[in-house]
Amino acid sequence: MDEARIKQAENNFKNYLDEGKIKKINFDKQIYTTYLRNSIESLSVAEKLFKDNTSSLWVVVTSYYSMFYITCAYLYKLGYKAGSEIVHQVVNESLIVQGRHKIKNYLLENKSKNFFRKSKRIC
Repeated sequence: MDEARIKQAENNFKNYLDEGKIKKINFDKQIYTTYLRNSIESLSVAEKLFKDNTSSLWVVVTSYYSMFYITCAYLYKLGYKAGSEIVHQVVNESLIVQGRHKIKNYLLENKSKNFFRKSKRIC
């Protein structure tokens, strides 16, 4: 993802917070669990539709919703909940902003661990 797109997502995320399209929240396990359950159910439906060769379109739709719900769960775990206005766009931009740094740090941390493990073996 290029820097211009990242900057755009950061600006959008800030605007969405200011406009109340996404809000900081207190964690409620029931809401979090609902997002997870919806994600799992959507993926199960996608798998069944795929195996039954029922509809390629609905395999894609239900797979998308599985990803959408798991993203909502991730953002919720970080303390954010999207409202109902342009929710898919808000969730997408929020994932770019909130997830990017965590993923990058995770990858760098694991790279460092692997590097040190390999270094110890060489020494």
